[in-house]
Amino acid sequence: MKTDKIKPNVTLLALLAGVAAVVGATPYLFFIDALWILPLVAIGAAGMLWVKTRKLRSNATSEPSPGEWITAAWSLVAYAAMISFSLIYYAIAYWATRLVIFLMGLLNVQLDLSWADTIGLAVSGFFAITLYAVSLITASELPRRLYPRLAGIRSPYYALWLTNRNWILLAVLAGIFALLLMIGLDLHQWYWIFACSAVLFYTGFPIAQSGEEREKRRKQGLKATRLLLDACGWSMSQLEASGDPEVDPFTDEIDFIARRNGDSLLIEVVAAEVDWKVASGLQTTAHILEDKLGTQPSGPTHLRPLLILVGDKIDDSVSRFADIEEFDVAHVPEALIKKVLNAKGDTTGLESLAQELIPAVGASHA
Repeated sequence: MKTDKIKPNVTLLALLAGVAAVVGATPYLFFIDALWILPLVAIGAAGMLWVKTRKLRSNATSEPSPGEWITAAWSLVAYAAMISFSLIYYAIAYWATRLVIFLMGLLNVQLDLSWADTIGLAVSGFFAITLYAVSLITASELPRRLYPRLAGIRSPYYALWLTNRNWILLAVLAGIFALLLMIGLDLHQWYWIFACSAVLFYTGFPIAQSGEEREKRRKQGLKATRLLLDACGWSMSQLEASGDPEVDPFTDEIDFIARRNGDSLLIEVVAAEVDWKVASGLQTTAHILEDKLGTQPSGPTHLRPLLILVGDKIDDSVSRFADIEEFDVAHVPEALIKKVLNAKGDTTGLESLAQELIPAVGASHA
């Protein structure tokens, strides 16, 4: 198993976050004539990703390619553009206040029309700050996507760039053109600025969604796995760090250990297309942990590795490796993951699904 981890590029990630936040926030700050706030926006975004990256535990073995960086950057622009989307709240508050002023005028109560602008800006300012916080929290997942937990796997942006390179570049150019057009023609009306924000958001949001999809599948796979093993009487626990530098680099990739009647399964759930090397790596990890942990009074004497692949496709090399090495691999299509989650509480139904999807959990290996 490869253990030569790639150290995340903290500086580039922070710079990426700062630039993306500036691009997304510029329309709103241009509208309120407060471009001087942009450095603070950049510092906040860069600081958030710097902190997240410093805490990141990753086994990534490949540095993201330039295409992955471009794709990831534009996904961040989509989140940051939510700040400028607060202009729609300005429009709602502005015209609602104008209506109130008009109705009050019918009652001979005269109010200054400047209240409409003031209230509109106050409301949109509140939402701008709120959406900025939301965008920071959402974008903080980027380091983990660019530097995956599992060794040998590329980020979700890798395949996206390979298959949609021209569309991604077109999206980036469209967003930059819209921004330059707004500034160059001094388009200060809220609807023009909102239109620019929409271009930035809707060109980047599909990319952001694609980046989230794989992690969503993995979380669902983990939840389904827990349901299936629990229904079959297995007890599950996290594999705690031992403090041994020869062991811990391998345990980072393990999701949990399952135990039942003296049997122990070392389980890893993956929601990406991988080849036989991932299965081989899990097998190696099991052997290393057996040697290291088996000497402890509470340590398992035998660890059987179980690789669970969530998705509709499985690489042929994984199946061949499993046949040759008598290695347990469970292929769980996404449709069946949903079926498992829907069967929560139905122990009999879950046991039946477990036998179908993950035969290893119903067999005795002692």
